[in-house]
Amino acid sequence: FNYITHLGKFHIEGGLLPDFHTRHVESGEYINVTISQTVDFDTNVVDNYIMIQTARKEEDDADGTQAGEKKDDGGREMVENVLFVDLQNNAFVCELAVVFRIDDERVSEITYPCAIASFGESRIPNLVTTGGLEISGTAFDVGLGCPPKEGDAAQDDYADPGLSGGIALAYRGTCTFENKATHVLARYAADAVVIVNGDSDQLFIMASSGSSREELPPVVMVGAAGGDTILEEAFHDNVVSVRIKIQNIGRSGQQWPVVQTEDSVIEVHASENWGVTAKRKEEGNLHDQWNFYVSEQEEYKYEGHNIEI
Repeated sequence: FNYITHLGKFHIEGGLLPDFHTRHVESGEYINVTISQTVDFDTNVVDNYIMIQTARKEEDDADGTQAGEKKDDGGREMVENVLFVDLQNNAFVCELAVVFRIDDERVSEITYPCAIASFGESRIPNLVTTGGLEISGTAFDVGLGCPPKEGDAAQDDYADPGLSGGIALAYRGTCTFENKATHVLARYAADAVVIVNGDSDQLFIMASSGSSREELPPVVMVGAAGGDTILEEAFHDNVVSVRIKIQNIGRSGQQWPVVQTEDSVIEVHASENWGVTAKRKEEGNLHDQWNFYVSEQEEYKYEGHNIEI
């Protein structure tokens, strides 16, 4: 629905999960918040994963729209960010860079946002301990990357079985993300796994089967555009390397959105004097445990004008 305030018009939507989508109509800036939980059945530890997707206008003129940027209706660049946060005020940004050769002397790179998994080295608790991670390597395509069913060949049987290390590129589908990572690690000793979300640029946190699987390498997801770029440049023998970087940005204020969290509150600060607040109730299941608000913001503080959804 639409809601009009003295800050302008907001378009607001909700989803099946604790999922809140808000767009400031006049500026085009938006904030999407999705909250999920994972339970490690081995330890009974519950981890909260919050994915925050935002876009805002680029203030500086640019020569052209790069990956991770879109045009608004006025032709201005919309810079997109994807963050992953916990309820202890840790915020991480995930980026995948494709480094490719322009000619014999020059290289360039295109950067895409990526999503993390709730298992393996890219779990938020691990990232908090390590401060993030950065991995570079040669990318290789393993198709679906699924383990073989009884009596069948593996669904990556065209990949070079002599490969060892590097970054495996697997497409979403047929088996779980966890099974893909397990199989690719066992067969290729991959340093990391990139899941390509087929025909979509939609990102989401990849769930586990109920175990943290600490032994698995980092697993991240990119949209179709990122996967297509890797394959296209690789087809022309242009890819030099792929780099995965997950960086803890905390509440540094060095980039938008600025995020603050504590045990029962999530605050996301937009760059146009507004933001989104989520407050957790005492009881209820995950779907109805959170209340979302659009809030007026001034110097990272919310005052007065709350719209409860």
